[in-house]
Amino acid sequence: ASRPITRSSGTTTRPGCILWGNGLEHVGLNAFQSLRAVLILMGITGNIDVPGGNVFYPAPPLAYPDLREKLGPGQDAKRIGGQKFKALNRAGFAHPPTLFRTILSGEPYPVKALIAVGSNVVTTYPNTARIIEALNQLELLVVHDLFMTPTAEYADIVLPAAANLERDEPRLHLHIKGPQAMFMDTVSRKLTSVGERKSDWEFMIGLGRKLGYEEYFPSLEALANDALRPMGITWDELKAHDYIPIPIEYRKYEKSGFGTPTGKFEIYSTVMKDWGYDPLPSHVEPAESPVSTPERYKEYPLLLITGAKQTQYYHSQGRQIPSLRKLAPEPLLEMHTETAAALGIAAGEFAWVETARGRMRLKVRTHDRMHPKIVTIPHGWWLPEQPGPDHGVLEVCANVLTDDDPENCDVAFGG
Repeated sequence: ASRPITRSSGTTTRPGCILWGNGLEHVGLNAFQSLRAVLILMGITGNIDVPGGNVFYPAPPLAYPDLREKLGPGQDAKRIGGQKFKALNRAGFAHPPTLFRTILSGEPYPVKALIAVGSNVVTTYPNTARIIEALNQLELLVVHDLFMTPTAEYADIVLPAAANLERDEPRLHLHIKGPQAMFMDTVSRKLTSVGERKSDWEFMIGLGRKLGYEEYFPSLEALANDALRPMGITWDELKAHDYIPIPIEYRKYEKSGFGTPTGKFEIYSTVMKDWGYDPLPSHVEPAESPVSTPERYKEYPLLLITGAKQTQYYHSQGRQIPSLRKLAPEPLLEMHTETAAALGIAAGEFAWVETARGRMRLKVRTHDRMHPKIVTIPHGWWLPEQPGPDHGVLEVCANVLTDDDPENCDVAFGG
């Protein structure tokens, strides 16, 4: 693993690093194992935690409380989807597609209330029609957000969230500052207040205290001071200095090993084996694909990607901002020029894009930078100018076309 990569030409390229993003994270059943395969490639080529490679930047030793350990075994076992998607248990999450199905079915137990903090649920989860049905069935939906999104309009209670200049909170981030140091800063500075708007921290702390858990939900200042105590600094001191340097150290595994049960860089994952998954990265054919469902492929002969992004927007945000809508006024159905010509579709015309779940009518954009069998539409769209509460999501939201069957989700994490 420490030897350089030798290419057929006899040249070597070291160091090297691999960056990934949504392209790998959105590959359904194979997301978790695909990312593992990339990490393994980094390791076996000797590019883990070395200068110019994939560096494990130093994490500040913060002591945020982990309240998951306060749950009894019986309560933790109730985590929806936790038995199937075991990696979710490490993160403390329920499995969203399974959760929305549970709201509708009442199985394995009734779910009657939901709190959404900064999440436009209606536009960002698969099978939009089912999401709306589930939200309407809840006895209580509370949304804490900056804007009246479609999700907020379906809510029983909408709580206004504080914007960036209204928050003074310990949002700790790492930033590169020169080749030898990392810096941790607070990001947010409270310069003003508008009405009764609260930050996410203030809202969750207030909710925890109202539920009778004052012990675990102290003031924001006390929480920040407790978190920073291992670093020997208070929140006020951190704010006064803006940042503190944390030196970069390479090849930390030579001293402390890796964070695995064996302490080794595990190509064969003992954790995956214990969870009942394949310990080695392996491909699982999706339940719906040209290979798995060839008859459906004959009926639907193109492959759809719904994870595309428009640079003007971040997920479902920004459609209500006129300056951004002027730059990107609508979602576009992109396809190869030759594919469009074969279907009798010209650039700028409208066409129907259809799956077994539904269909939408979108304007077509053509180019030669994609595979002829692929079509793509951007995700997160809604139309603030249309009537609420749905604001046209069934006309423009990519998730109208996507499936929410838990059997078709990533094996470990459920994406």
